[in-house]
Amino acid sequence: KSMNKQYIFYQSLREKVCDGLDCLNTKAPIIDEALQEMKELQLSKAKAVRRLHDLHTMDEENTVFGNKDKKQKQKQEVDEFGRDIGGALEQGRASRLQIRNNRRKNLFYDDEYGEREGFWTEDEEELGSQYEQRQNQLTQDVEKIFNDAEDDYKSLHTIKKKLELLKKRYPQAYTDTYISLSVPSLFAPYVKVQLVNWNFLKNPKLEAMQWYKSVSDYGLFGNIKEDDPDLDVIPKIVEKVVTPFLTNYFFTVWDPLSSTLFPATSSLVREVMDHVDGKLENPQKLLSTIMDRFYNIVNVHSKSKTVPEGGTPKSHPQWRFCEFRWWKGLKIIKMLTLWKQHLLEEVIRDLSMSHMADNLVPFLLKEMQTKPIDTKKVMLFTTKLNKVLPEDWKRDVQYKILYKGVKDYWKLCRENGVSAKELASIKALVK
Repeated sequence: KSMNKQYIFYQSLREKVCDGLDCLNTKAPIIDEALQEMKELQLSKAKAVRRLHDLHTMDEENTVFGNKDKKQKQKQEVDEFGRDIGGALEQGRASRLQIRNNRRKNLFYDDEYGEREGFWTEDEEELGSQYEQRQNQLTQDVEKIFNDAEDDYKSLHTIKKKLELLKKRYPQAYTDTYISLSVPSLFAPYVKVQLVNWNFLKNPKLEAMQWYKSVSDYGLFGNIKEDDPDLDVIPKIVEKVVTPFLTNYFFTVWDPLSSTLFPATSSLVREVMDHVDGKLENPQKLLSTIMDRFYNIVNVHSKSKTVPEGGTPKSHPQWRFCEFRWWKGLKIIKMLTLWKQHLLEEVIRDLSMSHMADNLVPFLLKEMQTKPIDTKKVMLFTTKLNKVLPEDWKRDVQYKILYKGVKDYWKLCRENGVSAKELASIKALVK
């Protein structure tokens, strides 16, 4: 009789588990399909934002360097709505010019050397609201996916309670059937639904999410053993579900040059690393995605001109354009250095210093070698660069090029009657 009861119990348990799996097998693909569509939407928006930024830069570069009629060749790309991203935006050259003029009039009217404009990165509002509308609709659709499910499987809370009840009443059966190993997968669809509506830039803490509060104490009652798999439910969910979700954000819509976003994005990465082994595949992919975005930004930045053409007077617009690009280049280094706490410093250092040598130092040297002498400008630019660079980086060979340039500039200034006070300030730049 005892064997018969045990058999009946396991059959009943099997049926319950199968019912739950059937529900999730039906819902999970729908959730994943919606998430994939959202990922494609975000990627399309990201391409549009980056393309818009590139077009603003090309517009000005082509104008001030005499390439106004140069055809801007670009591989055709379409957005989520089937529209030609490049073609549609290129037609708006005049409107982009008006946007830049208004921006300078309203935001950068006292920006003598282009610093504030160079550090400014917000181009997204020019795209309109179509992306946001579609994303909101997808979010609403995902939130309704479990509405028609049976009550036992309608929410994370209900399925959690059923599994915990099983563990309390039949701990041996719970262990023998290895249910703990399946728990993260059973919870994953419910977590994904909540992630879709997670405003992680306003509240990047995982502990603030409802799924986390619900799951954090899952199965933790009675005499818990150190090797109880239920202790790893949260880490497994963070590794397998949350980390890929965040990786997609960093790959698509994240702006690496946004100082405003950095505290939240840094906190997100810290949250992941506090919950999982950073050497695992998904956390490593998250970190490499962040670094890859910076490599791409430096690569794109390097395609624009960094110094005015030879013989061009300082009153020419080419100088203003190169000043703007210089500040943008400095912003890249500034943001890169902030990620030292998460990424390998050696990699960040190599990229920062090579970027400095290729895209910042040439303009500074050009400024120092071109009359009329503007000591205020040279000291401002060099001081800002020095402030961004960690002290030990200044021993690198790339910095020594700037060091020599400043020493030569000091001699030039002395020969041209620059005051002793200013000469002392210039000399202090490379102490």
